[in-house]
Amino acid sequence: MTSDSQTLANQANAKHSTGAKTAAGKLAVSQNAIRHGLLSNKLFLANESTADYTDLLDGLMESCKPVGHLESLLVEKIAVSFWRQRRLVSAESAAITFEALQEAMRMQQQIKDVDDPLHYLLGDITEAEKMQKKGQLAELGKMAQARSSAPINNDLLIRYSTGLDNELFKAIAALRAEQEFRIKNAGD
Repeated sequence: MTSDSQTLANQANAKHSTGAKTAAGKLAVSQNAIRHGLLSNKLFLANESTADYTDLLDGLMESCKPVGHLESLLVEKIAVSFWRQRRLVSAESAAITFEALQEAMRMQQQIKDVDDPLHYLLGDITEAEKMQKKGQLAELGKMAQARSSAPINNDLLIRYSTGLDNELFKAIAALRAEQEFRIKNAGD
């Protein structure tokens, strides 16, 4: 059981950790829970390009030629489904890269007599190439850190892929049905 003085001390300490106060800080901490982004309610993650999405949406609008607001919304839903599938492929690539990185780290553990374990990865290359490879290794390290905090197994990827496929096919079917309805009733 805590004493009254301990309770008061705990309450005083709690006042020091009230979270982010600035708009920038709140925006930064809002991203803390995002691991792979497959279920994110945000359309764009930090590493994604709005221009790429716009190109995708514009291409779909051109291909599907929606008429009216409902058809346009269905094409947007199709674009979002494709966008999330692209994110899924990225997550799968990260998972594969992470597995390869783990294997490389296991191999490095076996090399005990070398001062610089990067020697085996770098070989006889120029300084610029060494810097590039070290940068790539640093990126892989970051990816491994993120990946280890949110492991994505194949079953989870398959489940997400199936859900995204179903969402995509339903949106396409709804768009086709709406377009067929519009064309059928255009003559009336």
